[in-house]
Amino acid sequence: MGRGHFHLIKCNKHGDESCDVMETTDNKTYYVRRHANRDECGGRDDLDKVTHKYYWEKCLKFEDPCRPSLQKQFERCNYFCSHTSHEKTKDECDEANKSYCLERLWHSPVTKQKSNSTNTTVMNKKLSSKKVLNKYKFLLFTNIYQKEFSLSMLA
Repeated sequence: MGRGHFHLIKCNKHGDESCDVMETTDNKTYYVRRHANRDECGGRDDLDKVTHKYYWEKCLKFEDPCRPSLQKQFERCNYFCSHTSHEKTKDECDEANKSYCLERLWHSPVTKQKSNSTNTTVMNKKLSSKKVLNKYKFLLFTNIYQKEFSLSMLA
């Protein structure tokens, strides 16, 4: 499992009813339950996807055994910048330090380009890059229907 993972549970809605469940924390509203599409659950359309926290608290009704730092990570979007510059530094497991999106799982698209010394928003994803990618600031950030976007394709 890991960052941005979700659990599948039986959908209890019928017809046009919404499966979406949202919560608000610190004046920010976010999804904790959404209907899963067929690609996410082996072709079935009778399942919902729920966050790790929702699964443990609402479905299993048990205390989550994972460390709080991991619990926070599980709630985050799993998209990342695949630029080769991130392969130069390694994490504690000797894997490439990826510049992950800083938003929550299933967040709304980020509609404006934002950049500062630590974060750059690219293609609706706010990336935690240590360096600002100045030569890509000219990009227009529109709502493009792509799942992944690699800055390395522009180099």
